[in-house]
Amino acid sequence: MFGYSPSARVFSGSSLPPTRRPIRIQLRRRQRLTGSEFRTTLATVKEGISVPKYLIQARYTTEGIQGIVKDSASGRRADVQAAVTGVGGKVEVFYYAFGDDDVVAILDLPNNTKAAALSLSSSGSGAVRVRTTPLLTVEEVDQALEIKLKYRAPGK
Repeated sequence: MFGYSPSARVFSGSSLPPTRRPIRIQLRRRQRLTGSEFRTTLATVKEGISVPKYLIQARYTTEGIQGIVKDSASGRRADVQAAVTGVGGKVEVFYYAFGDDDVVAILDLPNNTKAAALSLSSSGSGAVRVRTTPLLTVEEVDQALEIKLKYRAPGK
């Protein structure tokens, strides 16, 4: 599978604002990106271009709570940041919460595969149950509303 290459470099040499500068990505020899991978790669290497965002809602098990007591809340946040950075993402916000969820975070991740990997890996530990929700921008919802479909509701 082709995807984001850590060796990709951004070249820009103009006085245009960052969101208007031309971007050229240098890929390793013979590496090709599909349309969605290319857009994701551009988003991850260029500041100012939106990247996919995900809402993470996590609930610790008894074992997970004991781990927080042992490691500290800030230590747990650092571990989450390291895991997210390891898949090419960024933690936008990370909060502890009262109620149904113990942690609420918003992550910038390169794609759904990386989001799923984080979610499965975390939940697989048995110390936390994770819900991952892809977030849409207002513009993306406007674009979706412009698509007209023929849909028949059940029973109609």
